[in-house]
Amino acid sequence: MVKLKIKFSRFFWTVVSIEIFLSIFFFFFFYNFSEVIQARYLGMVYIAFGVILLIVFFVLLLAISESINIIRLIERINKFSARIAHGDFQAEIKSKRKDELGVLVENLNWMKTILRDNFRKLEKEKEKIGAVIKNMEDGVVVLDQQRKIILMNAAAERMTGQSGKQYQGKNYQEVLFIKRKEEDVFDLGSWMDKVAQTRKIINFPQDCFLKLLSGEEIIIEGTIFPLLGEKRNIDNLVFVFRDVTRKREVERMRSEFVFILSHQLREPVSSIRWNTELLLREETGPLTKIQKTLLGNIYQSTAKTINLFNNLLNVSDIANGALSLDLTPGPIEEIVQRVVDGLQPLAESRGIKLITRFEKNLPPVNIDRLKISQAIQNIVENALSYGKIKGQVFVSLKKTDERVVFSCQDDGIGIAVKNQSKIFHKFFRADNAQKSQPGGAGLGLHIAKVFVEKMPGGKIWFQSAGLDKGSTFYISFPVCLPKK
Repeated sequence: MVKLKIKFSRFFWTVVSIEIFLSIFFFFFFYNFSEVIQARYLGMVYIAFGVILLIVFFVLLLAISESINIIRLIERINKFSARIAHGDFQAEIKSKRKDELGVLVENLNWMKTILRDNFRKLEKEKEKIGAVIKNMEDGVVVLDQQRKIILMNAAAERMTGQSGKQYQGKNYQEVLFIKRKEEDVFDLGSWMDKVAQTRKIINFPQDCFLKLLSGEEIIIEGTIFPLLGEKRNIDNLVFVFRDVTRKREVERMRSEFVFILSHQLREPVSSIRWNTELLLREETGPLTKIQKTLLGNIYQSTAKTINLFNNLLNVSDIANGALSLDLTPGPIEEIVQRVVDGLQPLAESRGIKLITRFEKNLPPVNIDRLKISQAIQNIVENALSYGKIKGQVFVSLKKTDERVVFSCQDDGIGIAVKNQSKIFHKFFRADNAQKSQPGGAGLGLHIAKVFVEKMPGGKIWFQSAGLDKGSTFYISFPVCLPKK
């Protein structure tokens, strides 16, 4: 607290100076010219001089008293401000003055009331945030600028084996033992540096493990984000992580179940399909029109079921990271033609003309034949399912800018603008698609995108002007140049 010293005002010193000046003046005047002044006027002059000196004296006393009162009020204001600065909102200051200092005291008391109310609100918000962080299932670790731990919530303490605030002041490396599946140690520091440079939230890779003090390892998902202070400087780094061991185990079991079920069911359904195809070819004898229609329905249903099984198996491989590619350079038109021929029965059942337009002498591309066949089948089948009955679907191949481009255009239900950003999402189906074909799974386009983009230089995209205006899906690959 600043100590105030009593200093008299300019007014005080002016009065003192005038009094001294008048005293010297009268003393000099009467000493040198006393014989000039008649005796009968001399007494009146002395009386006038005494009165003046007495008035000046009382004015001087008033000035001193007022200065002392002001200084004392300023000292009280100083002490009051210091107590408020230290959070003591019980402090009070009173003054009966009606001048500017009185107004200042009233404003200070009003300011104290506002600060007290705001401080209490902040305390309540702090308590709420503290309660939320404390009871979060996710672990929260807050680091200072030196990367030392200043806060851990109960979940983080439980997962890292810390207790009793043993962690405070420790470097994060002494508490957080993180590794990746293929590495002994995960370089958490480099990720923190990345956050510090970009000032953005960064998510950890999905294959991170947290090693506990007991030696056990748990799978975690983590995020690091900065807390910015003045001038966007980073005050703290916050590490939020959760134990997803059980979640990953459930996902693995579910994936295995889907894989086994799809494998076991695909074989008998494929047998039904091939036998139905033999009957449709009338190799066992002629069929009536009704029999052909019924067998055609069976063939289409089994083909859809097999395609669903294939999609489920592919999704399982993608989720487990087991997706592998068998890349070989070759012509893509043979694969596309085979897919189109296989989907002609579906096109005929809906009265759709499936038209192909292939450029001649297309150069080879480096692709996985099986997976690109599945991707193209999903796209063309999608066009046939959502195209207009008795409409047209155009499948084309051409070379553009050293790339071979596949396209599939339909005149069907189209894609609403609001849904276009989600069209390749897993299990997503637009409202109009669900109304048109209630039985879809929403996997075909997602799998096609994953397959295409896994291959070297593969790109997939679409165009649609909106509802009921059809859609065109594209796939392109760079031309496979011959080795020199």
